[in-house]
Amino acid sequence: MRKTMSQWEQELPALTFHKISRRLLLNMRRIQGLVVQDRENAAIHCAGRQEPLLVSRVELRRIRQWLELAGEEGDEFSPRKAASDRP
Repeated sequence: MRKTMSQWEQELPALTFHKISRRLLLNMRRIQGLVVQDRENAAIHCAGRQEPLLVSRVELRRIRQWLELAGEEGDEFSPRKAASDRP
């Protein structure tokens, strides 16, 4: 049985999974690094995945906002250790 993105979003824990775009729910605890490739694109390196996940500038902004919020709320996940920006 197929599920819609909304159904997955409701079922998965909101503190761990974040909707980045219409097509992408990201397990934030799996992020190992963020690499900005150019003005329009970035690569997200995730644990358990050899190839980086390519995201747009808008999606990267959403990820950064979530990481900042998670850090401010004192979540047990330490986004600042897990994700680093490299020019």
